[in-house]
Amino acid sequence: MTLKLSSKKIKDRSTPIVVFIFIFSIFYAFVVPAFDGEIACIIFTFVLGILPNIILLIEYLAYTIKIDAVEFSTYDFKVIFKNGGIEQINYDDIQVIQLYKAAGMDKGNYSFKSIEKFYFANIITRDGKKIILNSLLEPDLSEGLDMMKNVPVDRTKTAYAFVFWYIN
Repeated sequence: MTLKLSSKKIKDRSTPIVVFIFIFSIFYAFVVPAFDGEIACIIFTFVLGILPNIILLIEYLAYTIKIDAVEFSTYDFKVIFKNGGIEQINYDDIQVIQLYKAAGMDKGNYSFKSIEKFYFANIITRDGKKIILNSLLEPDLSEGLDMMKNVPVDRTKTAYAFVFWYIN
């Protein structure tokens, strides 16, 4: 199985951001009458409503843009970087997979919240290497991780799977 950065997934993650901004703008322009503190209310709504999605999208793109492909096989996986480097790791050499995912998505449910579709795996090898793979990889990162048999998975259920928050 080969995973690559997906323009479809980038579009799917960007669409709720654009739709929120569009609907939010129309709502405030035509529905809400002017009032004292309107600017503070707009900023507060924007920060809570869409800023986490924007941060996650940028952060995940920053990690994934360097990767050309990730190939999973029966016994190992290979990360092929755009600069020509290749990192090949046998499943026996993996100490733990730290999976950061929303509780509903971890159970296989569908989420209507766009923020919960962002998740990542921090793969730690026995010699201390860390490889971060995230949900912008197509077709699906979960299928690739399921191929890693007999590897312990430490699951952290979170609504905001920020890499900078959880990884030192």
